[in-house]
Amino acid sequence: MPAALVVTNGDIEYAEGILLPAGMTFDDERRAFIRNFETIDLQAVPGSGKTTALLAKLLIIEKHLPLNDGSGVLVLSHTNAAVDEIKNAIGIHCPKLFAYPNYVGTIQSFTDKFLAIPYGHNCLGVRFDRVDSEAFSERLWKNFRLVQQREDFGSLGKWFYGMHIATAKEIAGENKPEVRRLCNALIEAHVKNIRYDYNEECFRNGIDGKALLKSKTNPKFNALLAITQETFAEGYLSFDYAYILAKHYLILVPELTPIVRKRFPYVFVDEMQDMDPHQYTLLETLFAPSGPHQPIYQRIGDKNQAIYEGLTGEIWQDRAPDRILSLKGSYRLSSQVAKVVQPFALTPIAIDGRRELRVPIKPCLLVYTEPSHVINEYIRIIRTHVDSGAIPSNTANGFHAICWVTKEKETETTLSRYFADFKRVKQESGSNYYCLRAYFDAMDPVSQCVRAIRSHLINAILKVLRLEDIRDENNRYYTQARFLRQLNQLDLTRDTKYSDEFNFQLFQWCSAVANGKTTEALRDLRIFLPNLLGWLDKTLTKADAITFVNADSASSQSVGENTSESRDVNVAIEPSGDIRIEVSNVHAVKGHTHTATLYMESFYQKMYESSRLPGPFLNGSAKIKGTYQNETARLLYVGFSRPTHLLCFAVHKERFEAHLSAIDRDIWEIVEVS
Repeated sequence: MPAALVVTNGDIEYAEGILLPAGMTFDDERRAFIRNFETIDLQAVPGSGKTTALLAKLLIIEKHLPLNDGSGVLVLSHTNAAVDEIKNAIGIHCPKLFAYPNYVGTIQSFTDKFLAIPYGHNCLGVRFDRVDSEAFSERLWKNFRLVQQREDFGSLGKWFYGMHIATAKEIAGENKPEVRRLCNALIEAHVKNIRYDYNEECFRNGIDGKALLKSKTNPKFNALLAITQETFAEGYLSFDYAYILAKHYLILVPELTPIVRKRFPYVFVDEMQDMDPHQYTLLETLFAPSGPHQPIYQRIGDKNQAIYEGLTGEIWQDRAPDRILSLKGSYRLSSQVAKVVQPFALTPIAIDGRRELRVPIKPCLLVYTEPSHVINEYIRIIRTHVDSGAIPSNTANGFHAICWVTKEKETETTLSRYFADFKRVKQESGSNYYCLRAYFDAMDPVSQCVRAIRSHLINAILKVLRLEDIRDENNRYYTQARFLRQLNQLDLTRDTKYSDEFNFQLFQWCSAVANGKTTEALRDLRIFLPNLLGWLDKTLTKADAITFVNADSASSQSVGENTSESRDVNVAIEPSGDIRIEVSNVHAVKGHTHTATLYMESFYQKMYESSRLPGPFLNGSAKIKGTYQNETARLLYVGFSRPTHLLCFAVHKERFEAHLSAIDRDIWEIVEVS
């Protein structure tokens, strides 16, 4: 283990001068983390400034670089945006930290550079020109088509056809040409998703999916192995295959792990709760406290905000209690809101709400009988606090209304019943969305079927065509049916396969959204759009269309007056003075800070939040157990921990009386919604 660095008071004051506003200092619990150079976890509450504390530590480490033995510091996060945040904040002050032998990057880039690409060179005898999932998939599919009819390769085409024809018929009905096209698209998507597990020596449906083929004597197995190896040999590698190869490399060459450890004796991983299972496993294999050359390995994040990893099991396993530090003080939450948030933490942690409000504001329980009245009541409450001076009116953080489930249900309450315009936008052409990303954020993979997602995505594409003023032969804007017919017509007149390619791409996007990979689907659609417009002999040229495609504002819609003001949201007018409410799902606001947040309960898996999990509303001692209770607790924890000033929760009167009538009125203010 490397020697712990000594951090002086002067070091901390130096970091404070760079990172904090004038006159502010780090408190004792943040100083304890900044000074700590042992293998520990840092568990932080929402709004605690954990990344700022890590930045302070990195600024101080810079003073000790280069290390005497030529080793380096490894800093990893989950996304490029998070890495850019680190670089933008301290890059100018830390030239050595961002240079060899140190490494600051994403878990993906680290895996590619230090494991997967060397594995290709040393074990496969290939040079991976780039790591690109789309390029890899296209090449894999091309190689598949070259052998799919060969009987000595098990007639792969017939085998996959048998697996997918029933689904194609179910979706396409009696339209035989559409059945054929859809079946081909399903086969292509399946082939592109198959992964070879080098350790178990079997093919799986996806990186962590069920085994598809295990027998090495099966000609289909050998055929798939051949096309996979050929794709590697041609220099193509996908993002997920990088982890598969990295895992095999560490097993195949056991001395590699101590080599990596020796190279990086200091390892810091931010946003640890967002790591996928295979990413977490790789990090633990490399840096967990065992074996030679044990590094200082610090994992930083908030386990209670892990809402993207399936919610059925705990990926991030705790260290021993003496190896856990906590940042319990939240500079976002008031003491009133912190009391409400804390009982929903699956990993217990005491939240110290440190935002001092001039006028303390109790969280509000909005008890309604008509969902459509809730947002107006929320606006009224905000207006009252703004007029009294308790809440600032010109805040950049804004006023938000969030809901878990967005899709409309016949008899149950979801977001569309609270905000009718959200429902209309989803059911009609979708033309009211401000940007392409908003289409993706508005979709609900939990409750929407693939067919509904497919329609939603086509609507997004039609919006691009309208913004570019692209019309059909009758000078009309395209509908879904006319657009699909246009592609078929182009195939006939130009001898192309536009319809097949479009349906395949559409299926890929739908599958990605249904599996929670909306970011990847959005990226791929943006890449595809110029090609699509090229089919129509058009290009993406108009400013409004370019802005629509590339804007990265958070997904939301907005209700309120003063809609002429320029804002990166969709606007629906509702008379309410100058109070504007941003409406979105809970997932879209993770990591954001609000001035006020309204959480509107919704129907999920036969229950609402208040009926599934009344205990934490009533007291902090109720046990949270079971998949759906855990999932509900995580969403409530994330949603409730957004506001700096006001938190509201909307519950139907019947469920309030049945489950929450005994709630502590000293903590909650009860408001009847008329």
